[in-house]
Amino acid sequence: MDEILKVFGVNWGLVLIQAVNFGLLLVILHRFLYKPVVKILEKRAEKIEKGVRDAEEAELNLSNANEERKGILSEATKEAESIVSSTKKKAEGIQDEILKEAEEKGEKIVGESKKRAEDEKKKALEESKSEVAKIAVLAAESILREKEETNTR
Repeated sequence: MDEILKVFGVNWGLVLIQAVNFGLLLVILHRFLYKPVVKILEKRAEKIEKGVRDAEEAELNLSNANEERKGILSEATKEAESIVSSTKKKAEGIQDEILKEAEEKGEKIVGESKKRAEDEKKKALEESKSEVAKIAVLAAESILREKEETNTR
């Protein structure tokens, strides 16, 4: 066996040194490159999850606003019906006024909820774009540094 290794020029000392160097390189890369990138990705995932939760919450608020609007409209209708039974002329004017007010309130609430949901969605998307760009730049820098180190050796 030793003869075969000598014929091929294998030097156990060099092989051992190369293995130690490779192990050291793996440890350094794992600590200074892999772990920070994983932390950045985990933070970004948390931000995205928060953005999704916020968007879901805004959607829930929108559905609640719709239900509230329906409740307001049904209340206004009942009130208008009771007024109609007492005075027909007076009831027609009051009914129109109440319905318009209820619809305006409902539309206003729905509009505000939609705007909040859109704002949260846009904000989450902008943050995710920014973070992805940062991660890409960091990865590119790391790769370039590694290539420079490899080329200088």
